[in-house]
Amino acid sequence: MQPPTAKVPFCGHATIALGAALALKHGDGIFPLVLNQTAITVEAWRSGELISVAA
Repeated sequence: MQPPTAKVPFCGHATIALGAALALKHGDGIFPLVLNQTAITVEAWRSGELISVAA
């Protein structure tokens, strides 16, 4: 197996999971993130037991 040759700007699945964790801890909101020197936002909101996240 070859080692990685480059970094991706961010991992989408992990970013969405982080948005869900932020919503659980802090409630609904838009959370600014800096990932590998790239500024993005993650929006997360709860509806009952359902957590929705968009990046």
